Amino acid sequence: TNLVLLRANFLFLSGIQNIEVVVFTRTLQEFIASGGNQYDFPIEKVNTSKKFFIKLLRRYGVPVNLPDDFQQMRDYLIDQSARLIRQQNLSGAFETILLDEGHSFLPQEIDLFSKLAKNMFIASDARQKIYESDDCSDNLAAAVDKRFDLQFHYRIGRQICKVADTLMSDSPDYRPMLENSMYP
Repeated sequence: TNLVLLRANFLFLSGIQNIEVVVFTRTLQEFIASGGNQYDFPIEKVNTSKKFFIKLLRRYGVPVNLPDDFQQMRDYLIDQSARLIRQQNLSGAFETILLDEGHSFLPQEIDLFSKLAKNMFIASDARQKIYESDDCSDNLAAAVDKRFDLQFHYRIGRQICKVADTLMSDSPDYRPMLENSMYP
């Protein structure tokens, strides 16, 4: 999240103002907004994917009638947005879209963001995925030109890492966290 916000701030200060920061949850959006005075870009540029797609549709006069069911709502917004992008030829409508928690999005959502953006900046860690959905790893990789794997983390303390490493020690794909923790 911090990398996404720092990059958005850098782009905005560089004169690139046609940017959008898209996060998955309202809680994360509200958390970012609470610290919004730390950044120079307008905090209104930070939206959930739901709000992002609703704003896009409404900007072009598309009526929005959201289903109550979460998955049906996502499918509806994907279908309506894909139709709008085709009809209005909106490819590259945004200079840059920055996604946080990229692993939480559906493959189709990643594809829509990629069509709408000339450039993509995505922070993602599949190990942090908390919602059940289709794997979007291939779509994330296709959306960017370069990939950087971060070695160290500053998110959780060493004591928590020790517990997690102990609990997950018999999992074949688990990568221990303690050795890369930089947060005492």
